[in-house]
Amino acid sequence: MFIPGKRYHFILEVLSILFIIGLLAFFLFSWGSIPDKLPGHYNAMGQIDRMTGKGHLIINYSIMLIMYLGMSILERFPQAWNTGVRVTKENRIRVYSVLKSMIKTIKFILVATFTYIILSAANGKALSWWFTPGILVLTFGTLAYFLIKLYRNR
Repeated sequence: MFIPGKRYHFILEVLSILFIIGLLAFFLFSWGSIPDKLPGHYNAMGQIDRMTGKGHLIINYSIMLIMYLGMSILERFPQAWNTGVRVTKENRIRVYSVLKSMIKTIKFILVATFTYIILSAANGKALSWWFTPGILVLTFGTLAYFLIKLYRNR
């Protein structure tokens, strides 16, 4: 089935994969210089409130990878998506296009967020004060945008 927006989807997919490969390369080339104790948790203001070992970077990377792969598999099966609107023969391409764009965008936000958190922790830095509200606005704003678009394209 042809779904419009292929260029947008391709760009987000390439950026996500570059972030994933870039983090892996960072680990391979910098593991020896990463401190043994790193920030393990941040509070809502981005301040470090727990320290942990650098092995947690691999755990975070693995979680990101599992979520990325899970969403990548899910996006291949539009019939499994909860569309929120009735899918008909006439609106199927429009509905699936909007939802696929939403999934690709959320997947990219997820990978970019994990990348930022992992690199901040690996460098022993606190997150910026704007991180939590920024990610919340970005994520829920994206969902709202695509849900409105979905409602208009049904």
